[in-house]
Amino acid sequence: MKPKTAFRSISPALVLSALVSTGINPAWSAPARTPLHAKSENVRRLPPSATPEERASLRDSMNRSTWDEFQKVSPEVTRSSNVVLSAMDRSILLNQAMLGAKEISLENLQEEAHASLPDARLHPAANSLGQELAQANGGAGFEQHGMLWGQGRHAGKRYLFADSFVRKVIRHYGFGLQPVDYMGHLPAGDGWLTPWLDSVMETPVTVGLSSSRATRMKVAHTTRVEGSWNGDVQAVENRRFEPLTGVPKSVAAVRFSGLLAGAETEDLKAVELPLNGSDLALLVIMPSAGQFDSVRSQLGADFLNDVVGQLQLQERSWVLPVMQMAYDSSHAGSGSPYNPGEADFSGVNGRGYLYLEGIGTQAAMNLTAQGLSSESVAIASYSATGPEPDDVYSGGNGPYGYGAGLVNVCAEEPHWNSELADVRPFFYFLRDRQNDLIISAGSVVQVAGPAVPPDWVTYPCSLVVTGPEPQ
Repeated sequence: MKPKTAFRSISPALVLSALVSTGINPAWSAPARTPLHAKSENVRRLPPSATPEERASLRDSMNRSTWDEFQKVSPEVTRSSNVVLSAMDRSILLNQAMLGAKEISLENLQEEAHASLPDARLHPAANSLGQELAQANGGAGFEQHGMLWGQGRHAGKRYLFADSFVRKVIRHYGFGLQPVDYMGHLPAGDGWLTPWLDSVMETPVTVGLSSSRATRMKVAHTTRVEGSWNGDVQAVENRRFEPLTGVPKSVAAVRFSGLLAGAETEDLKAVELPLNGSDLALLVIMPSAGQFDSVRSQLGADFLNDVVGQLQLQERSWVLPVMQMAYDSSHAGSGSPYNPGEADFSGVNGRGYLYLEGIGTQAAMNLTAQGLSSESVAIASYSATGPEPDDVYSGGNGPYGYGAGLVNVCAEEPHWNSELADVRPFFYFLRDRQNDLIISAGSVVQVAGPAVPPDWVTYPCSLVVTGPEPQ
């Protein structure tokens, strides 16, 4: 790799010292500190100078990334498993990665993140949007936190980070910086990340934790919402959930009643459920019986805008199942940033010799009569491309299968009346309505509960044996 232009460099330890001396608490120092010190709300002091148009452009880019994540989930997985996506955290890490990327690597990241703003305006817009979301949605427990773990001192030498890179990460994204020694002793499960993640996440994190002696930097971003419903909400029991396949379940559920924004067509019905003290609302799109695959194939920005445009306030009653679900994924990515032979992250340390191994994401969502909690994390891992020059340092599910078995041709065959279902599989989008920004998204196709007895039973030879078959 050809030498890169020299940058003014700074060590992680000096960054922490500088933050303390200027009155800004470092985002993290040691696991023994309280959770307050583990969070990153004490940075981002400077007011950003982003225009509404720039924030709107960034919002559109981040929403497009959400649709990208939906497309990465295969139809087979969507039909068989509940899905929770954390595309917003991944988008923020891609934007942050651009601070250190150069040339073709920067261009590839801009394309992957759908970034349309020039680099000099993208990061102030991210800062402005992040602060706006936090201020508008604090009543719903909206929090975002970020942390960077960088290679520190090893064998008497310090790995150097470019001063401009570190300061922009702190100023625009509110990330703290913690020096660790990947080249020395690696704690099991990356014990450096776990204390910080435990302080900002309720759900144990399992993705993106592993490191090697080639790791030089890890970056994590989390988003959390914990809000109560705004409106008439009641816990109910024994509601019928009709899955895409299999036996309907009797489930604990939540009934929403009163003046609700909703819409209904032949193919679906939708409702918007606001959270108190915020601009946040859960948009639920529930396909009609037999229309799940059709609606899924149409999901995208235009489709969602069309649904939102049809929402009208009127007296409604909706039932959703009580839910607790989680989902994780990892994407190695493609293109120059992920290729050790092509990646150019010389903006990180002034020299390069880094590539982005991948970004792991994990998300969880709980829905009860008390409210909604949603949390997500994305973790990016950067590693050395190979032997590094001295001036980088200072001081010298598996394949699907099908089975077959014998069937009694006149065994009883149960049936359920689809019209009796209280709730069906659905898609959801946790949105900031003021900014038209998707915070979290996913789909629900499975809910735990006892089986519902069949409404009628037949023999395969078509003889009705019990219960009235609907006309």
